[in-house]
Amino acid sequence: MLLCFGVSAVLAAVVFTTPKLTEYGTYTSTERTVYTTVVTIIATIITTSILQAFRFLYLDGVDDRIAIFFRRHVSDSDKTQLESRWQTTLAISSFADSFRNWGVYSTFLLGALVTTCITAGFTATTTTRSVHYSPLISAGDPYIFARPWDTEDPNVGCTIDWKLKNGSFFCSWVWHGGSPQHRAFKLMDGINVIRPDIYAYADVGVAIHSSAIGAPVTLYDAQRSGFGMQELARRYAWNLNTVSACAPVMVRNPVKCRKGGSITYSGSGTNTAMKLTSDDGSCSVSKSLTKPPKDAVYMLKHQCAHGEVGQATYIIGAANSNYARWVGLGIGEIIDDWYAGQKFSVQCDIDARNGVFEYRNVTLALSRQHWDQSVSEEIAFNRFLSASDRCDPPKASAITDALFATVATAPYFTTYEDGGAGWAQSLVNVISKYGDYGHPVNESGRTPPWAFVDSSNALEDVLGLIGALAASRSVLNMSLIPTSGSAQVSYMRVGSGQTFAVVYAIVPLFLGWIMLALVMKRKSTDPEWHSSKLMDLVSLGRHILLS
Repeated sequence: MLLCFGVSAVLAAVVFTTPKLTEYGTYTSTERTVYTTVVTIIATIITTSILQAFRFLYLDGVDDRIAIFFRRHVSDSDKTQLESRWQTTLAISSFADSFRNWGVYSTFLLGALVTTCITAGFTATTTTRSVHYSPLISAGDPYIFARPWDTEDPNVGCTIDWKLKNGSFFCSWVWHGGSPQHRAFKLMDGINVIRPDIYAYADVGVAIHSSAIGAPVTLYDAQRSGFGMQELARRYAWNLNTVSACAPVMVRNPVKCRKGGSITYSGSGTNTAMKLTSDDGSCSVSKSLTKPPKDAVYMLKHQCAHGEVGQATYIIGAANSNYARWVGLGIGEIIDDWYAGQKFSVQCDIDARNGVFEYRNVTLALSRQHWDQSVSEEIAFNRFLSASDRCDPPKASAITDALFATVATAPYFTTYEDGGAGWAQSLVNVISKYGDYGHPVNESGRTPPWAFVDSSNALEDVLGLIGALAASRSVLNMSLIPTSGSAQVSYMRVGSGQTFAVVYAIVPLFLGWIMLALVMKRKSTDPEWHSSKLMDLVSLGRHILLS
């Protein structure tokens, strides 16, 4: 009886507690087999003990009935019924007799299920637990590629600079090796031009969802040491399921592109110049021509800073030989077949400051089975980065002028590709579905959805993503600060931990109450004969013959 109640209590406790078999890591097939075998052996021993106790209790009842037979006359049917009950208790009855003694028979059936309950309740189950993780992300301090200067030193060589209120200026570089802008340029081919709503871009083998655009690369690239991710992966290896951290991501596109700007020509003959100018005239670029305007094939691109740090103007314009048509394609403008003197220009306004970045809980799923169920199965990647709700940043926020300047100057290498006056191959590769001249211009245009929910055309979506790629690499050069995070690690536990598993505790509990009832009905006097003892049965037979 106590054994039944004890087994029931332990099975229930396993459900509502977390008994660990491993700190982390899962069992091999051999370890699982050994564990299951040991549990089954123990369960069989316990079940045998419970069934044996029931047999003795039921036989005690038979013994009490036998004693009655010698004190008064008993009908043959009563004797037959007692014999049937005795045989059922000893498991030597026919099926018909067992059915007639259903109460006894069902008790033994339930008792046999104790092995099943223990084995199922103590199953070695793979589950996950959360461990603390504090990765390093950007502190947002000025760094080598984006920092203020007290005076405008012509030897500094800024790519773009912004005048500050104190008279100094904030300078952004791109020419030094390993700049975020240069890294972003090399990563452009990872931009998803087919289904950006599934993932915005791919980076180091990870599909980056639109919710996590611009997240620091150190949160999902375990090859980089010193930021926390590699150390976490080294400790838990393939037992890592997901890794989460509070980090800044881009929630809005900092770029807005539209038909704008103007292309003009000046001079004559060999002194002719082509000029691209923004709508307000504050940003312009010129190129000397070697041919008449109607024959000169050029694509001019330029970028200028204005306003506060992180605000800029990007202009692109082209003339002749389908160049103008490809520029128009970037903003969804399908213009007529090219003709001599054809031209088209686009102006993009960049503002990386206002509401572009937010701190979100960024989660890296390291295998497909740990993806959010909303993620499309069409993705060919195994690792997936996404972000969810807002979170509180560490003591110092990385959303500063240094980050704004990095994002605003991210298009530098696409802007000045081919000297800033030739074919923009890198842009065409991603503002169109096919890239280059493989398909006619009017068949190559991209349509929604876009990576950014607020994008209106392919060009601004792509320029925003280039900014995001640059932002993701700024962490490699900035000073660092720890942020809050966690990781889900696989480990082995006893039982499933699911509420439904309480059912395994019901069978031994019910058997315990049945056994208690039988004990309560048991007579305090010891009968003269015990049907469980062979010599008592022999003695009983002799007594019957002599009487």
